[in-house]
Parts: sequence; C-alpha cells; structure tokens
Amino acid sequence: MTSIRFIHPATESPWVWWRLSVHEEWREWVMPSKYDSETKERVVRLFHERREQAPTESFLASFRRVRELTGIPVDTMRGWVTKAQIDAGERPGASTAERDEIRRLKRENAELRRANEILKTASAFFAAAELDRQRQ
Repeated sequence: MTSIRFIHPATESPWVWWRLSVHEEWREWVMPSKYDSETKERVVRLFHERREQAPTESFLASFRRVRELTGIPVDTMRGWVTKAQIDAGERPGASTAERDEIRRLKRENAELRRANEILKTASAFFAAAELDRQRQ
C-alpha cells in the first residue's frame, strides 16, 4: 500500500486534490463516524423496544422519542435502523456483508482492467519493436 501525504487544497493545484479525492485510498481520509458501533446498536435496540411498547405509534414518533432520549438526529437513526433491518433480513436490500463483497469485487475488477490495459500497451510496444527489428 502506498503512503499518501496530505495536500492542502489552498496551497497546491486543485487538480492534484481532485485526483487524490477519487483515488481508492481516499476512504482512509474520510472523517470517522461521530458514533461508535455500541451507540448505534443501543439506538437500534431502543427503537425496537419503543416499537414494542407502542405498536400503534408512527415510526416518526418512535424516532422522535428515541431522539429525546439520545439527542441523535432522526435521519441518522433512521439509517441505522434501516441498515439493521436489511442485515437481519427483515427488509429487502443488500446487506452490509454483500455491499462489502460488491465493493471488494469492483475494486478487484478495476485493478484487473488497469493490469489488462498495461499488458495491452506493453504487447503493442513489443510488437512494434519486433517489427522494427525485422525490417532492419
């Protein structure tokens, strides 16, 4: 793995910054989540407990009640609950493991495409060199 140095956008070319931002290793620079996995699990559990206590209550009201207890925004909690439901198979969609596998396969596919392009270029170069050698 290559090391990346920090490039400040105000002091260097914006094109350099853009190239790094689309690079695969950019993910390492993304700001970490404000909430740890224990907090996320606790919020999902609190939401499910609230739904069991008040099954006639709307989902939004349940989220608002949990927000009063935790102070976490409703949209953030909604994403966590949705993700937990998909991972549990209660809701259709790609689970976290499936998404990770797809991401890994896409990365591998891109790497193989790059390698294939390099090999094509090298093959053309050596074929041209061989033709030049035969002409002489």
